[in-house]
Amino acid sequence: MTTIWKFSFILYLQLVDFWKRKKVSRTKLDKKELAQAHRYVLSNCDAVAPFIEEHILHLKRQCRPRRLTQLEIDKQHGQKFIEWFKLRIQRMDEQKSSEVTHELRWLSRGPSEVVRRYTGYAINGFRFQCVRVII
Repeated sequence: MTTIWKFSFILYLQLVDFWKRKKVSRTKLDKKELAQAHRYVLSNCDAVAPFIEEHILHLKRQCRPRRLTQLEIDKQHGQKFIEWFKLRIQRMDEQKSSEVTHELRWLSRGPSEVVRRYTGYAINGFRFQCVRVII
């Protein structure tokens, strides 16, 4: 009985490996996609939250004579935060600040341009595929 189980498990692993290899392609993201991915990761990372608050205060102080609306602040924050964060971490790193962790250094550098793109995936027993693969 255990031999049959082992055989079926090995067969399953081979099928999964085959499925993964056939459905993966490497692609290069453009600058807009990279910025969107980087902004998403930074805005959802707890370690970056204090820097987001600091940047928003920085934007408000910068435009003191003319009070910015929340919409203008959000727009400027979205456009300038990635570069500001990168420079801020570099400056803190040069000053040998203990606040700069390995994680913050990597987050400030941004994502890789080359990514793996899958045509489908399986989660909790459910299989999802792109429409063009099914057709």
